[in-house]
Amino acid sequence: MKEDLPPAVRPDALATGGYAATWMQVPWVDYAPDHVLAATWSACDHLLWVLDDEPHAKGRGGDQMRLVRVDPHLGVAMSIAGWRRDGYDTYYLSIDHDGNVLFTRASTRA
Repeated sequence: MKEDLPPAVRPDALATGGYAATWMQVPWVDYAPDHVLAATWSACDHLLWVLDDEPHAKGRGGDQMRLVRVDPHLGVAMSIAGWRRDGYDTYYLSIDHDGNVLFTRASTRA
């Protein structure tokens, strides 16, 4: 769907208002992810959860990532937590059977 838009108007994120088939651009207010590691939608709180590289972490001495929740209708983001990357190379956000957001990580190195 996103690929069908011309490059000049291709937004960073799209959202739908439920059963409507129309998509709208998420209006980022104070959040612009540079490199998203994982993301998921929570039907319990109706928020987009994003794990991304923290933009200014390199200047503070390391690879940092942060967990952010975004209201896709308002574009307001709240940083929930931050961690060092610690050698893992794959990260996942998912939803458990109760609707809670799960953060997992894996490494291909032995």
